[in-house]
Amino acid sequence: MKRIILSLAALTFIAAAIALLNGSILPRKPDEVSRCPREALTRSDTKSDRIHPEKVVVRPWKGRHQVYAIFVLPDDYEIDNAVVVSIEGEMTYCASKPARVKVDEFQGVYAKPGEDIFVARFRTRTASWLIAQGKVEALKQPHNWSLRK
Repeated sequence: MKRIILSLAALTFIAAAIALLNGSILPRKPDEVSRCPREALTRSDTKSDRIHPEKVVVRPWKGRHQVYAIFVLPDDYEIDNAVVVSIEGEMTYCASKPARVKVDEFQGVYAKPGEDIFVARFRTRTASWLIAQGKVEALKQPHNWSLRK
């Protein structure tokens, strides 16, 4: 009986080691899908040509679509690009093209008359990778997220 328990423990240890080495337990490095399309990066790169979000929410443990930036923009603003997320020491990533939210308040961010709230979502898999690399605080900083005019 003791021998069977030891054998099962050894098999469990080996399976866990293989899973860790294979990357099926730990988050994997983001693939090409997380990289920004060329047109998102080719616009003017001056700081005055960037719009930063009012708030960034990072809660990937709550499931998909729980890492996002909230922008308040003029209601006639036309968005033609994805949001760029730049983390020092990492490559540049893109969140989704911001989507208009049809409310005056979202997650504690308020839109004044003539403004709309837009939400740009970031891939949970990519966010999990950055968090595993110790970049959670950088991910939460609005100045690391930008929408180019």
